[in-house]
Amino acid sequence: MVFAICAVLAASLTWGMYRHTYHLNLERLRERAMGIAATVALQFDASDLEELKTYRDVSKPVYKKVVDMLNDIREQNPCVKYAYIMRPTENPYYWKLVTDADSYPLLPFVDLDGDGLLNDQIAPGHMWLDERPKESAKVHGLLKPTADQHAH
Repeated sequence: MVFAICAVLAASLTWGMYRHTYHLNLERLRERAMGIAATVALQFDASDLEELKTYRDVSKPVYKKVVDMLNDIREQNPCVKYAYIMRPTENPYYWKLVTDADSYPLLPFVDLDGDGLLNDQIAPGHMWLDERPKESAKVHGLLKPTADQHAH
């Protein structure tokens, strides 16, 4: 009986320590992501981003410039897997893509990641649905660096 009680106590302590460490590491990752976002946001020229509104804008030299900058950010920060820029719309549930690091050169009907779906790339102007606009890190990110508190 004493052994069973000790085993349950040890398992409970181990689980509690695991959860605590998990949450500490997740918070460190969020802080690191916010630091990277705050630093790189200063590197983009707003007038360059303003030129990118529709799929037709992929032919502009500024499109390649911005995509190259996003890829440089990923290369300098190996923990960054995705890099993209979005802008809000008048509808709080929707955002428009400005550009994505994986979208140059924009190739029509290509399965880049081998998932069997074509058009893995998306062009400027692509609409994204935000199902939780009031809680969204994107909304708060317009005011200050923010990390999604719902991501695990």
